[in-house]
Formats: sequence, C-alpha cells, structure tokens
Amino acid sequence: MNLAKSLLGAAAALFLGGSAAGAGDIPSLNLKYASVLPKGNAVSDVDEYYVKKLDELSGGKIKAQIFWTRALGKADEMLPMIEAGAVDFTMLETGQYSETPFLGMMNALPMVHFDDGEVVSTAYDLYQNSEAVKKELETIGARIALVRPSPGYYLLCKASIESLADFRGKKLRAYGPYVPLMWEALGAVPVNVPSNELYEALDKGVIDCAYLPPSFLAAFKLHEVAKNFIDFSFGNIELAPVVVPNVVWEQWPAEVQAIVEKATKDTEAWGAEHITKNAADSIDVMVAAGARKVSLKDADAVKAAIPDMIDIWVKRQTDAGRGEQAALVAARVREALGQ
Repeated sequence: MNLAKSLLGAAAALFLGGSAAGAGDIPSLNLKYASVLPKGNAVSDVDEYYVKKLDELSGGKIKAQIFWTRALGKADEMLPMIEAGAVDFTMLETGQYSETPFLGMMNALPMVHFDDGEVVSTAYDLYQNSEAVKKELETIGARIALVRPSPGYYLLCKASIESLADFRGKKLRAYGPYVPLMWEALGAVPVNVPSNELYEALDKGVIDCAYLPPSFLAAFKLHEVAKNFIDFSFGNIELAPVVVPNVVWEQWPAEVQAIVEKATKDTEAWGAEHITKNAADSIDVMVAAGARKVSLKDADAVKAAIPDMIDIWVKRQTDAGRGEQAALVAARVREALGQ
C-alpha cells in the first residue's frame, strides 16, 4: 500500500476537509507550538515542515514558533495549558498521563506494530471510532492535529548482544510502564534514563544499551560511546501526537481551520516517508562512523520470550477498573493487525 496515499486518506477521514482559503481571507496569527523533542532529528524535521506549510498555505499570515525540549512547560503542565488554551499546538505524550490511558496505548507498547503505515492507520481508527478514545480527547479538551509514526526501536550497546542469553543482566534503557516489563522478560535490568541523558549514561556505565529509533541514536551521537547496533526491531509506536486545544480551534475562523487541515495532510504524507528513510540512513551513518550491525542468532527465541504486550496493557487497565473499555480498544487494534 502506498504510505503517502494511506496517510492522506486517514487524515481526510478524520478531519472536516475543505480547501485552503485565499491569503486575503484570513487573519495574521502568531502561534505557539510546543515540542518535547530537541531540534535536529527526523521527527523535529516534520514539525518544522508543518510550520513551513502553515506559512506557505496562508501566504505568510500564519506563523508558528516551535518551542523545543519542553521550553513551554513540562509534561505535567501540558494538560492544564491545553485546557486554558495557553498553547496552540503541542506534542502530547499521551502514554504518560492517567487521564489518557486509551489515547496512550499507541504511544506506549513495544512489540506490537512493525509497519509505519499500520501505526498511523490504526491510530486514526481509534481516534475516529473508539468511544473510549474519543471521550478522552473530549475530556482533555483537544483534537488531533498531526499523527506521526516512529520507526522501529533498536538497541545500541557497548558490548555485543547476539542471543537471548546475552540479555541476562544487561542494563537496558527503559521508559514508561511497559518497556521495563519487556526487558525483565528477557532477563535484563531496566534503567529509566531520559533520552537527553543517554550519552553520559552509556559513557559512565549507568546503562549497557540505549533504546531508541535509529534516527535518535544517530542524532544524539550515541555511536561514539556504544558501537554495537543490535539489528532487531522491538517495534514501532505512534509518536506523541500533536494536538490543538478545542478552545483554540473554535476561535479560529473556518479559513484558518481549512489551512491547518491541508497542512496536516501534506505533512503526514511527507513526514512518514522522511522518518522511514531517515531511520535507514541513520543506521548507515552509524556504521560508517565505526559502529557494527549485530544480528541475533536466535531472534525467534527472543520474540517468544517477550509476553503479549496488548494482553499486559488490558490487564493493567482491568486492574484500574477500565477492563471493559480496554478490551474494546484492544479488539480494534488486534483487528487492524489481523490477529
């Protein structure tokens, strides 16, 4: 399936549609765009492309300034800012909030998705058709503005990992509630380390392996301190979606809304291809700089040792009293996966 076409179709189905108006029909706007990421990687490239598209399609009347690396507020400050309309666009780490357990599923689980187009189409299906997910969006007062897939997550290690046995005792970078469970199932030791601290953590032996998509492994120059790229994908996720607060959206005239929707369609098509290509290019960059690709001799055994992450997610939601809704969300995802 052509990824760009599938993304365009998904975005068109979610949003109201419409064509961008003439530049003379819209007000001049200076918008705030909050990102959790630093500048200078494949995903931040997509953010910058989106902002340029808004400018281009509005004839220079819609300007958006990107505030990188949580400069506008930390993660726990974003939901109040959305409610107040204090930010116009924000990358929302849905997997981190108790208010968004269903929205956060696509942003949280390893070893579920292994195709960029599948990630995006499944995310849009949930945003459109899952009552639990739609209710969460309504509760936090936001609408989806931009969906981006993450390329597969990989390990970059100081020492080679060539088999399931080699995972035992290794200190592997982790985050959130689900990645640590995966590492423990492999006999490894999960260590929570923010991505901007990985270089030092590797250099000082706090961790044995970094865990990120290749684009970020290369962008953070982690191959300078860890030379073994383990050529085994632990799956793709939906990167934290970009949302617009409802109070902001409703203040924009229809002409502005149409431009934002058109910019979304163009950016999602360009961004998915850019992110995928950049991941492959980043592996080549690391290898050219002295890293080596290491294959797992028993990849099937590694896969078999990792529990079903959707089942774990459903159990976690069930324990929190959300089992019935979680089962419906999980069923939608499994149907999309053909399971």
